Amino acid sequence: RDRPGFDPLVQAMAGVMTLQGFGGPPQYVRIPITDYYAAALGCQAVLAALFARERTGEGQRVETSLLKAGLALQSGNVVDYPGRQVVYRETPTYRLYQAGDGEWFFLACGNQSFWVKLCTALGRPDLAQDPRFGSWFARRDNADALTPLMEEAFASKPRDAWLRILAEHDIPAAPPQPIREFMSDPAVLHHKMIVTYEHPEVGPLTLMGQPLRFSGSPVPDAGPPPVLGQHTAEVLRATGYTDGEIVELGRRGVVAGKDLPA
Repeated sequence: RDRPGFDPLVQAMAGVMTLQGFGGPPQYVRIPITDYYAAALGCQAVLAALFARERTGEGQRVETSLLKAGLALQSGNVVDYPGRQVVYRETPTYRLYQAGDGEWFFLACGNQSFWVKLCTALGRPDLAQDPRFGSWFARRDNADALTPLMEEAFASKPRDAWLRILAEHDIPAAPPQPIREFMSDPAVLHHKMIVTYEHPEVGPLTLMGQPLRFSGSPVPDAGPPPVLGQHTAEVLRATGYTDGEIVELGRRGVVAGKDLPA
């Protein structure tokens, strides 16, 4: 209550880093997830309060915190209990693999139909009939036998070849890539998730667009980031200053801007 709160601290306290370590050293999630989730919870609370006001005619105070967000993120693990059969994500069919050219990709073979297709894609249809690998839990429990087979198979071809083969067999897989490459991904471009501008100071500029779409309310384009002082006069006029007063403020060095009246 009386200590500063920061995302990494809450990640540590709430067990996120321990979980991310998969039994090894704790790992820091470099996206500030508790910051973002606290904001999302706050938004949900405001919307719920507005809805309640429509019903009751009364407003109310809403609040959340980083600590509450950290616990909410762990809701699925909070309801866990000893002895429960857990489908761990780190299984032979749901993990990163290294292809023959040294590049990595993530395989997300999450159900039985994908597993059967994967066996065909690997050229090992016999694996689909092997009782050791007959279910998700069986594949998990026999990972020591299955993982080397998968690693050997994926090491036989470069990543691009495997991604093509997996896609042809309708098996989910994706390459880890930096954000710059993601922003030029065909899916991102298709959904118009980025915008490009010609910035007056830095030249061509590519930025993230609006992540939401509304059927009846088009989201306006905010344009490129403004340069320093670009909207000084506009803001001052909006607060009631006359052009003469703005000129005087500029003359005295109180304000500066590219749009100040002469």
